[in-house]
Amino acid sequence: MTVRVIAQMLELYSVLLSFGLFHIIIEMEVNMFEVENQFYQANRETLREKYLGKRVVIVKDKVLGIYDSDAEAIKETSKTMKLGTFCVKYIPVNPAEEHHRLLSFL
Repeated sequence: MTVRVIAQMLELYSVLLSFGLFHIIIEMEVNMFEVENQFYQANRETLREKYLGKRVVIVKDKVLGIYDSDAEAIKETSKTMKLGTFCVKYIPVNPAEEHHRLLSFL
């Protein structure tokens, strides 16, 4: 695990803890976000062209926001959306880093 990844995790944990959450992160099965995953897959190339290296907040078939980190995406989106109602998808710079991870938060 790199220093950058550890720093990002610590930043994310601090944001989640500031909301009084005890369940830090839940990585949901892709099929639990079937609509969001289908939207991402159908629009992957466009999203990669526009938002490379960013975190995209997806709700159903819409992009709600673009952020530099998971923590920022959660913090800002949770101001208008209830936690657990949105997903955060990382658009990797290197396509080999892509994996099917959609985050949701309790």
